Amino acid sequence: MTALYSLVRYVEDLDRGEPINVGALVWADGQLLKKFVDQREGVSDFDVVRRFDELLGYLAEHDDRGGTDAGDRNEPFLFTLSRRRFPHFEITAPRQFNGDEPPEVVLDRLVVDLVEPSSKRFALGSRLH
Repeated sequence: MTALYSLVRYVEDLDRGEPINVGALVWADGQLLKKFVDQREGVSDFDVVRRFDELLGYLAEHDDRGGTDAGDRNEPFLFTLSRRRFPHFEITAPRQFNGDEPPEVVLDRLVVDLVEPSSKRFALGSRLH
């Protein structure tokens, strides 16, 4: 099984170019799972992130791969998303993970380890793997 993940990064100030992880995506069994964190550190208007979350849901639901350079329809949708350009958002290149764990478990672990603010992460006692 092809199981992949990417992080969603928000870049509020394009001149400074300092991305903040605001969500995680998992592609497994031909489906996109996504989870965003209400990240207040470095995000002045979180509604922008919520709207992007909704946009990704729409794109996945309609298998909207963009224009003519969208790539092969047989490739995992996460690769297509990572190549698309979105104002203020980046989707990291997909990375493979062990497909033995349920995708929902992987998504939750990614959010805790890589997306939630570091102050909350350390308060929960979580650590990076």
